[in-house]
Amino acid sequence: MDRILVHPPAKLNLALSVGALDHRGMHPIASWMSTITLCDELTLLKLTNDGPSRFATLWHEDAVVSGDLDWPLATDLVARAHRLLESTVGRSLTVQATLRKRIPIGGGLGGGSSDAAAMLLGLCQLFDLKIGQMTLMKLAHSLGSDVPFFIQGGHALVEGIGEQVTPISCEAEIHAVLIFPPVMCSSGTVYGIFDELAPPDLPEVNPEKITRLCNDLTPENPFNDLSKAAFKGFPELEDYLTTIENIAERPPHLSGSGSTFFVLCDDPLHAEHLAAALNAELKIPCLSISSGQGVAMTADSTDNR
Repeated sequence: MDRILVHPPAKLNLALSVGALDHRGMHPIASWMSTITLCDELTLLKLTNDGPSRFATLWHEDAVVSGDLDWPLATDLVARAHRLLESTVGRSLTVQATLRKRIPIGGGLGGGSSDAAAMLLGLCQLFDLKIGQMTLMKLAHSLGSDVPFFIQGGHALVEGIGEQVTPISCEAEIHAVLIFPPVMCSSGTVYGIFDELAPPDLPEVNPEKITRLCNDLTPENPFNDLSKAAFKGFPELEDYLTTIENIAERPPHLSGSGSTFFVLCDDPLHAEHLAAALNAELKIPCLSISSGQGVAMTADSTDNR
């Protein structure tokens, strides 16, 4: 095998409980995360020379949202994941990595974290690396709080600062519409405003509330403790919130720190029709998606002969 194609999925936060800053300056969370059918594509081609690995990032031809992809390689999560795994195994893992993105940047869907997890998993398969799941999860956590979740995918309760990932049994397939306002939310900004708004006696995170929600999910009851902060930091989101609710006749919810809204739907046909209606009215990209236990990181390998 000398080539592998990995499909890193986006995620929704169907519920997100956020606690006060701890002694490490981090926010503990409890979140129901679920991978969805929107995904990027990461192609890894094994190179036979001893030169440096090469990295390219571009928008996929069918991406509904695009934007600036020009950031330093030193801060790129995919490249960082590659360097981390090389350091861990103590040898070069020389590849041409081509990332074709569909997941928007700054939308609260975890695209960068999923891409980093895809690099770890893809390299392990491409080079037949014998790295245990526990070690892989620790490596993932060192890259970012959402990365360990994407190593597993599906439905999970994510706790702590992302290092605790517990599978959730949720047999029903979830259908939704994603709405992409032309707003890029900075997680740092949203969390900073959350700290400003938080009362001194902010309660601890509530995983029990989330596990109860898993057995009684309705279009109304997803929740997100970061929503108020996101709306204060990016007030244009509230205009979209009102319009979406009027058209959908059910509430939209923010995923993560925003800016992507989602509306839960009854079935795939409902999601497709609502996406078309929202797109026609709002003139911004809208996409019907599914989420379920079987939606996780997938990889296809081929020999380049």
